[in-house]
Amino acid sequence: MAVHMAVINVHPHVVQWWLANTKANSGPRAIELKAHFVPLLMHAIDYDLGAALHRWIDYGLPVSRLDDCNTNRDVLHQSVFRKAWTVLDWWVRARSLGIVYPVADFDPHPYPVVNALECGEEGVFEWWVGPARLPVPEGLDDRILDAASAGGLPKVLEWWAANRGITRYSVVAMDLASFGTPIRWADRPESFYFWYPSISADRRIAVLDWWRNKSGVPLKYSSDLALTMFEQTGKLRTRVTGKPSVVEVLIPVLQWWLQSGLQVDWKTNARPERWDPQLREWWEREYLKLKGPAINADKKAAVETKKKSVQYSVSVEFARMTGGF
Repeated sequence: MAVHMAVINVHPHVVQWWLANTKANSGPRAIELKAHFVPLLMHAIDYDLGAALHRWIDYGLPVSRLDDCNTNRDVLHQSVFRKAWTVLDWWVRARSLGIVYPVADFDPHPYPVVNALECGEEGVFEWWVGPARLPVPEGLDDRILDAASAGGLPKVLEWWAANRGITRYSVVAMDLASFGTPIRWADRPESFYFWYPSISADRRIAVLDWWRNKSGVPLKYSSDLALTMFEQTGKLRTRVTGKPSVVEVLIPVLQWWLQSGLQVDWKTNARPERWDPQLREWWEREYLKLKGPAINADKKAAVETKKKSVQYSVSVEFARMTGGF
């Protein structure tokens, strides 16, 4: 504890004393000194103290290579999600010095950045391709485009189109923009956790508009995505104070698809009684506006069924009155 606090508080003379005594007393003392690096790293991530990590290297202190793979990934994920920018800059330096193992490296394992995009954290990607000047690994096109779509990040899609081109993209990009990664844990007292949508309807619609109007590629999406969205509202009804509900996010997105003119199968076998009341109201109001052969066929079949039912009832009543039965 004393060593990493000396580094944090810029006391090089204390560090030099530790180094002198460590060199004179090898063995357990050297191991103890090296072990101070991990607590320093975790402290630096919590408070974005990248300068302390740089000083640790500059003072000549031994650096733990974080041998445990899970620890490596956890530490890198924490740096990304806490947006500890100075620590992230230190990771770039550590990368060049060979301090971290490849499993904790950004290339070829950029999953902390991909995960950050899925949660709508645009700044991490901007840091990646900007100040950090890290290479974007090959073969990640669909992962990045899917993650940026899920995270409601049209600027990332714009960058990718301009710098890498839209050559590989998956069928789920527009699906994810519509309903992917819609929820995040909200910490509550006494270890209770609730779901709430983490990406707003406006951001989702901005991504859908980008794919339709700016991407310049054939659109890919699941024809039954409406059913998936309907089903989500039936499963995720919990409200978190100050946060939009799932249905409040999804209804504007459903409205976008309804007005987009794109071919979507609105036929659904889901039971409306299981839906959120707001969704049921929207469906009953908008159902008659739907266009497309599937819905028209449904309407026609329903009308024919109703006609037959009425005709049968009239025939039965007439037969009863005339003594036909």
